[in-house]
Amino acid sequence: FVLPSLFETFGAVVIEALSFGLPVVVGEGAGASSMIKDPETGGIVSSPVTEQDLFIAVESQLKFLAENKERNQTLKNRQSIARSCALGIVVGRYLDLVQ
Repeated sequence: FVLPSLFETFGAVVIEALSFGLPVVVGEGAGASSMIKDPETGGIVSSPVTEQDLFIAVESQLKFLAENKERNQTLKNRQSIARSCALGIVVGRYLDLVQ
């Protein structure tokens, strides 16, 4: 999944992609970039994003998947990140912050 946005507040679509175990490539301006731990969960492309940067990041993710013998662990890592963004958990964090 690729989200090369220059600016994106958070991008729930990134979390949805991670929840399905997809590798993601995001622009560094995407809020969800803070959750990406390259290469286990995806790649981050520096701004300004170029076609070459995207190609290299996607190619890197595909290579990682092909060479990664721990695919099940990688999938679990991605799904774990997605679960940490579940509505109930995020609301709880906000409430803790306010209190």
